[in-house]
Amino acid sequence: MEVLTHLNRRIKSNLMIMLPLKDILHYLLSSTQKNILGTNFAIVYLKIALDRVDAKDHIAVLPNLLDGLLKYINERKIFDQLIVLTARAWISIADLNQQIWPSLEPLKINNEKRNVAIMLDSFCDHACMSKNGFLRIAKNVLNDPKVGITALKLSVIKVLSSMVFAEAEILPLLVGAVALGPGEVELAGDVTMRKIDLEKVLRNKDTVNSLFNLYLGLSHQKLEESDKVLPATIPIKLKLMPLLMKSPVAVQTFPYNIR
Repeated sequence: MEVLTHLNRRIKSNLMIMLPLKDILHYLLSSTQKNILGTNFAIVYLKIALDRVDAKDHIAVLPNLLDGLLKYINERKIFDQLIVLTARAWISIADLNQQIWPSLEPLKINNEKRNVAIMLDSFCDHACMSKNGFLRIAKNVLNDPKVGITALKLSVIKVLSSMVFAEAEILPLLVGAVALGPGEVELAGDVTMRKIDLEKVLRNKDTVNSLFNLYLGLSHQKLEESDKVLPATIPIKLKLMPLLMKSPVAVQTFPYNIR
């Protein structure tokens, strides 16, 4: 451990040392559940490696990071750290023509995988996150001088409005972006929402259930208070209410969402 500590100190202090990014990602993706220590070290070195490469490399490894998110979807701390590591890639691809984006196939999670994921205790089909999850992600994003919050939000909106997602999937996510700003983000979110066929989307029961979950939170979860997904804030609720009132299926689904 003493040798490892010395090695880490040398790597962090010498910015000329380039770590084998692809090898670290391969190790992370092939690591087993029991290899907790190795996985944690891989995350540490992955952060260092990504901090020393340019935007082109961040874009190139984005598909691998998305594969990692699927692999560690039930390991919330690792999952949250990997989300943070995708930030620069999202900002970078937002400036590119969609035709030259890397493969975002892992985002098109098939129904079988989605059903398995929903059954996991620490995952929910929800457009929000717990207090602990937010703090874990926000802390790391804010500490990265190369990531601007507004730029990141705008890039995510652009990705959401691409052909990767269906309109029914992105509506609950856009509500949060529009409601919480800043102004530039609200404008981009509003423009994207106006392109959505709301009459059609608000007939989708899964979408309406997701909107209700966002509004009401998921307090029934058997988790510590700070790990539960809490009800939406007032600005988000004000954006949600008109949508729920327009939905012809909201009246039928409401009783099932308040149990």
